[in-house]
Amino acid sequence: MFRNVYFFLLICLLAPACDKVKNTPAPDKITGLELKPISLNLMANGKTEIDILGSNQFPSGVFIRIKTQPVNGVLTLDEVKKFFVYQPNIGWHGNDKAEYEVCNSTGCKVGELFFQVDSIPSPICTLVSRTDSFSINSEGEKVLALPDTFSCGAVIKELIGNPTPGVVLVGGKIKVNFPKPTLVNYVVNYRFCTADNRCETGTIMLNVNIPPDPIDPCIERFKPNNDNVQFFLGQISQSINYNSILGNDSACVNDIQPASLVIAKAPIRGVASLRSNRQGKFVRYVKNSDFTSGSDTITYRIEGISGASGTAKIIIKI
Repeated sequence: MFRNVYFFLLICLLAPACDKVKNTPAPDKITGLELKPISLNLMANGKTEIDILGSNQFPSGVFIRIKTQPVNGVLTLDEVKKFFVYQPNIGWHGNDKAEYEVCNSTGCKVGELFFQVDSIPSPICTLVSRTDSFSINSEGEKVLALPDTFSCGAVIKELIGNPTPGVVLVGGKIKVNFPKPTLVNYVVNYRFCTADNRCETGTIMLNVNIPPDPIDPCIERFKPNNDNVQFFLGQISQSINYNSILGNDSACVNDIQPASLVIAKAPIRGVASLRSNRQGKFVRYVKNSDFTSGSDTITYRIEGISGASGTAKIIIKI
């Protein structure tokens, strides 16, 4: 057996054909394959498919696999379609890169995928001019609170047109301060702008009023109350003292003026009159002869020093 081996080696050393067999490599289907770089554009938050077969001509017997994942997204491979699917991370935009391999039993070739992920453009916001109306009293400083925010995040930049006395712009807010009394209508024009310097104009129709005088609390408190007077069987008349009538009326101290008491509406089942004597003032009531049961009403009016007035009833009951 050793003799045959030595004989074979001797032939190989001497014969050129043997050298040819020893140095010829096995067929390599990857040799000469060029993988073109593939570049794609897409929008943020989207995804894209990469047709590997359509971009390169592959020999038979090869397989495709992902070599390196992109830094800012995920690359997957559809084994059936030979499609790569790239999806960037949510909200990210910029440049990204991944690598893939095409291999057979003899080796692999590396291909590159480049991705340009564009940011989603902000929707174009349209500025709209506006007109607002305010009615205020001319007392003290006030900020004109516009009923809603400006479109596109705009802010007031300046007052325009002829200056309006008492109207100023402070920190993006329109403030007014009119002396009292003032009764006038103003038109205030201003310019509002966005951060990218797009501007529009606004108008304020300003009605300035003279504030009413404060209400005297005694006027609000003033309230005459009804009184009940009982007649007994056989009684024909009765004198009702002012102190008794006004004693239950609500008013500030010393506001009620007894001298102002008048009969606002006469009774229908008797006669009422105002009388006075040394004992004071009183309302005298004389019933009709046929008034033997039920009730009758005297309505009186009284005034106060505060300027308040009111009415109440004296109810006669039998």
